[in-house]
Amino acid sequence: MKNGVNDNLKNKVLEIIHSVQEVMRTADTKLTKEDLVSFFYDTAITTQQKETIYHYLLEFQNKANNHLSEQCFDHKVQLECVRNETELNFPDTDFFRLYLQDLQKIIRCTKEEEKRLYEQLIAGKEESLHKLLEQWMPKVLQIGKKYIKTTDPKELSDIIQEGNMGVFLALQQLLGSKQRIDFEKELTNAATSAMDGYVRKTMADADMDQSLLVKAALVYEAQKFLAEQLQRLPSTEELSQYTKITEYELEDILAMMEKK
Repeated sequence: MKNGVNDNLKNKVLEIIHSVQEVMRTADTKLTKEDLVSFFYDTAITTQQKETIYHYLLEFQNKANNHLSEQCFDHKVQLECVRNETELNFPDTDFFRLYLQDLQKIIRCTKEEEKRLYEQLIAGKEESLHKLLEQWMPKVLQIGKKYIKTTDPKELSDIIQEGNMGVFLALQQLLGSKQRIDFEKELTNAATSAMDGYVRKTMADADMDQSLLVKAALVYEAQKFLAEQLQRLPSTEELSQYTKITEYELEDILAMMEKK
């Protein structure tokens, strides 16, 4: 594996990153780099990729705990660039307040500066990856604005995080690749695909939950009916024959009903 990972490994790494982020949000103490190593020890990614992920997660942890650090280039802060983002009417939540505070600390690159960063990225300079990820924070927010009216605040913050994660993974794949492409288009597509994918998965999960509830109600009624007919509790096989639900799926439904 030279640059990036295959889809299965990429999905596995993404799942681990999400799990670690959830731990970071709720943990009483900060995770160390050694803690992070334990999460990724058996993943087939390069040492350089692991270091990049550790850096990203430690930076995420600092922001999650409101320990914000300033990273700057050698020119003036361009606070006027934040106006567009603050006018998008994002929910007044802790996440978006902190996100907009972060944007005010970012010193925006000119087109020429950004072009140089992309050149450094494909040449393998990891520092450029983190600077570009920072530059893309306001762009991801702009891309995510289409979800403002259709998504609740908690999910909207997750969507924005997914967009940033999509950009991060795309930048990681470009690191050292020596590929001169349309970087703006590539990263916009990465953010959009990550956001849309998250929304589709959320909707699919919601549909699945609804379907499961409907099936649980059917199984409950079937249990009552068969128990009256048989004068005993029906077996899983009998329930399966009656409801036309596979025994494998029935076991999950029955387990869920017991927990209720």
